[in-house]
Amino acid sequence: MITLVKFTNGVEIIGDVTGQSAKAITVTNPVQINYKNIESSIPSVSLTRFMQFAADKQHTFDMKNVLSVAQPIDQMVKYYEVALNHFETEVDDVVRRELARVVADETDATDAYSAILERLSTNRMLN
Repeated sequence: MITLVKFTNGVEIIGDVTGQSAKAITVTNPVQINYKNIESSIPSVSLTRFMQFAADKQHTFDMKNVLSVAQPIDQMVKYYEVALNHFETEVDDVVRRELARVVADETDATDAYSAILERLSTNRMLN
């Protein structure tokens, strides 16, 4: 079930909760929710992959680090589904190609990382 999880450090994610106990919660395909105020109190929301470079798309979190678990509104679920589809069909391939280029060209890792972040910028991601 697509669920919101807020951690004690303030990070908020949305993803498919595939397991939950008193000690841990497991989330598949989690994405981080990022907020930025564009006009005094109006937040702009963007989504980015949680742990972009992790091989496993399933993450288990200790419940002692979880502040709250809640069901999202329908519009947020749809936004998550659209973003996840975009990541899987476009962004992930760009990241893999960029990382492969770094290995092949032996370019400076800092420049490659900056290029990846630029390509993943929220302005380009969902527009």
